[in-house]
Amino acid sequence: MNFFLRRTVSALLTIFFTITGTFFLLRLLPGGPFDQDRMWPADVIEHLNAKYALDQSLMIQYLHAMKGYFRGDFGDSLQSLDTPVSEVLMTALGPSLTLGGFAFGVAFFLGVTAALIQNVTAPNKTLFFRFIRAGFEVGAWASQTTPPFVLATLMILFFSVRLGWLPSALWDQPLSWVLPGLVLALRPFALIYRLVGNALHSASKQHYVRTALAKGCSPLRALGVHALRNSWIAVVSQLGAVLANLLTGSAVVELIFQIPGLGHYFVSSVINRDYPVTLGVVLTYTVILVTFQLMTDIILGALQPSLREDEK
Repeated sequence: MNFFLRRTVSALLTIFFTITGTFFLLRLLPGGPFDQDRMWPADVIEHLNAKYALDQSLMIQYLHAMKGYFRGDFGDSLQSLDTPVSEVLMTALGPSLTLGGFAFGVAFFLGVTAALIQNVTAPNKTLFFRFIRAGFEVGAWASQTTPPFVLATLMILFFSVRLGWLPSALWDQPLSWVLPGLVLALRPFALIYRLVGNALHSASKQHYVRTALAKGCSPLRALGVHALRNSWIAVVSQLGAVLANLLTGSAVVELIFQIPGLGHYFVSSVINRDYPVTLGVVLTYTVILVTFQLMTDIILGALQPSLREDEK
């Protein structure tokens, strides 16, 4: 019980310090929400600053914001005046969750499949299978080292401009999910591929796999059923890192493909100094990430009781 309690307290502290740090860092940026390319009279700007408490001291603004968060009130957007931030977040959450879920599914399927093929064909030294295994390694390396905006540009040029198979932007049909989903999935794919591949390689040397092979079990079944079943702990332990890759890459991807998700609103709100929207998006991202990490810790604690014992 203490294990779960410590993890929960740690998660709550992470959320608190993240939103606090973001609040004060935003105020260090030059300019304000009402002086960006707007020729408004001074009295109008003064009235807006007073309405949204921007004329108060920084600590008063902080306490006011924190009080609102505890009540579930994120305030109003400073760019789309009188539009609640919660309404903006609810509108943007759908596309972001859809894109993230699709990307994770693609990354998981491709990563596990590639890891299985890599390990099942490892004993085969023919040129064809060596080429396949080398292709997986190069693909994993390239997806980890190539920035998302470069991958997005190349995919748009090839699949949209040259071939005309897929839409290059917007979010108005299921086909619009494919390109941004693939771009977002490539980095998590590399992580899952390496995690599962290493776990399968270690498991292939265990007695239960060798016994299954000796009894006539095919290599695909021995690794895909027996070994893979015992390799999930390695994957579960890194689900937080996989999710972090999805979240950190989504802002760039959503901006390039003009997807009205959280990442798109985050970038535009920072540019426009829309403090409530920026803080709302950061808080949403942090809650999602911390929740998944907490769930990962709980699952690992259930699968490996030794982890709980080590922290006593």
